[in-house]
Amino acid sequence: MTGVPQLHADLDFFPIDSASTSQRYVAKVGSERQVELSETLYHFARLIDGQRTLEEIAAAFTEQTGKPCSAADAERIVEMYLIPHGIAVTDNGTQKPKKQPSYLYVRIPLFSQQFLRPITGVLQALFISPLFYPALMLIAAFHLYFYAFAERPAFSPQAITGADVLLAAVLLFISTLFHELGHSSACHRFGAKHGDIGVGLYLYFPVFYADVTDVWRLKRTERAIVDFAGMYFQLLLVPLFYATYLLTQHPALLYTIYALNFSIVGSLNPLLRFDGYWLASDVAGVPNLRKRAQQTLVYFWRKLTRRNVEAPPLLQLQPRAKYFLYVYAVVSNLFFAFFIYHVFIALPELLSGYPPLVHEFLVSLPGDFVALNVGAILKHLSRLLFPTLMIVMLVMMVYRMISGLLRFSGLFAPAKG
Repeated sequence: MTGVPQLHADLDFFPIDSASTSQRYVAKVGSERQVELSETLYHFARLIDGQRTLEEIAAAFTEQTGKPCSAADAERIVEMYLIPHGIAVTDNGTQKPKKQPSYLYVRIPLFSQQFLRPITGVLQALFISPLFYPALMLIAAFHLYFYAFAERPAFSPQAITGADVLLAAVLLFISTLFHELGHSSACHRFGAKHGDIGVGLYLYFPVFYADVTDVWRLKRTERAIVDFAGMYFQLLLVPLFYATYLLTQHPALLYTIYALNFSIVGSLNPLLRFDGYWLASDVAGVPNLRKRAQQTLVYFWRKLTRRNVEAPPLLQLQPRAKYFLYVYAVVSNLFFAFFIYHVFIALPELLSGYPPLVHEFLVSLPGDFVALNVGAILKHLSRLLFPTLMIVMLVMMVYRMISGLLRFSGLFAPAKG
């Protein structure tokens, strides 16, 4: 490259509130890419102004930080980190950033930022302290009453009708959209920009998402409220559903409440990238929690093999956050190891038993459909759900492994123009 590096035209830096022992920053590149930077790398990047040469940047960095840096070091930083992450551009001004990994494989926007902003501008009022905290207490009191004292019919899958399923599905769909509106509205309340709301693919099944990447500008407590905001909005709907049930006595409303509360409990799981994961990350002050958990195992493995290693910057945390990270690293990696082990142990039985399950479902479906036997249909679908997900995951895993090997071997290298 030439001796005068340039930064991306649409670039913004801001500090991140975390439990790191040194200040860390976020570089926001364009509207979608955000990169976490150490304090050292932040100060280096801020010296790039399109006028200084690499020699001048290196000299200014050494003078500013007291850390020795040569022109060759500066060039290596630019080419190995800043350009791949899109922070800097190449000699001719073009961008060659590497693809930023995302936990969502596919993103399909449904509602644009422009459409949502007037709505979130109104709904942000639900996060004003005189409304937010009393609402939380009322939600807690309602659930105590509902599960401990309220009279309600016993749940029976055999009693579910097709109309019940359809109504519950519509209400759950509405509550899910309201969930995403909660995240966006909380962002609006605290002054962060929100993006679109859409659907994506996570772990090979579809999920809704709200683009709230600008949340890293906020304080940890504000980010935690944004994380919780989706569940908060859904919980606000539960008393409304129950009041409607008291007026109509329609059992689908009760089924919706059960399903909604079950999904919220599942969302609190910090081991998968649901709301509970981001909530744990922000409460503990450990951004990129999954990445840090993986680095923790690598770090301890190297220490156990008696290598002289220092903790990487991502693991330089305050004591409480560090202990939390150690526990999380052990639990999360054991969870995924157990999951993968269970899948491969159960694979022979899974593959041999799957065709009979499909055959049984297809044979019984016409009769159950004509008789509107929704309970029997749901029973067959529940038996098919887990093995189907496992097979789809295995197929996608094998596909990704094969495609990665092919790219590595150069068989699918792009043709030169």
